Amino acid sequence: MVGYGHIFARFLEIVTIVILYTLMAIGHRIVQGGPKHFKPVIITGALIQALDKLVYLAPNHLPDELSTIRAFQSAVFWSTTGLRQK
Repeated sequence: MVGYGHIFARFLEIVTIVILYTLMAIGHRIVQGGPKHFKPVIITGALIQALDKLVYLAPNHLPDELSTIRAFQSAVFWSTTGLRQK
């Protein structure tokens, strides 16, 4: 399966250049979070680890979704005033 994380990382670089520092949040929809993850939450390292263990529930979707989240996390970091480019 081909990951799309690199595409989203490049997209975010371009968006950040065009509208520098105006992006305040990024939302992700995950197709399968198992019985414990079924409502909106802030994405943490622990959540990503838990979702990695649930890939078998949605093998055609969850790997790419996690790859996209990781791409955004590697492209930017959060501060108290919002999103900033690394």
